[in-house]
Amino acid sequence: MLLPAWANSALKEKVMYSKNYLKHAHSHCFANRTAIEKSFLCGCFECCSIFSALQVKSWIEERKDRADTGLCPYCDIDSIIGDYSHEINKSFLSAMNKEFFNSDLSSECVCFESFEELFNSYQSLG
Repeated sequence: MLLPAWANSALKEKVMYSKNYLKHAHSHCFANRTAIEKSFLCGCFECCSIFSALQVKSWIEERKDRADTGLCPYCDIDSIIGDYSHEINKSFLSAMNKEFFNSDLSSECVCFESFEELFNSYQSLG
């Protein structure tokens, strides 16, 4: 399996994002089934969790001309983005959370300490 080149540092990276960048990224949380299914990692910018794309099991059915929208396996909110669409890390999810939910959960992010830990969790899902 090919792993994303940024995987080892992505979970701890600190980056600043512009409002336009976040607005564009937000468009990837809707009608995103195809992108989620092509992703390795996903992140939820409501609860700031980072998890395997294989953990996304619940979907909102959209109109016939649009893909379904994925729900977070931790908080059941439709605020997830896959790494097929965007690089997933704590800083990005925290910035998205602050911009779209007007809160700051950066200290409460649920994620893995290392890519190895995430990879092992991913492997156990089959």
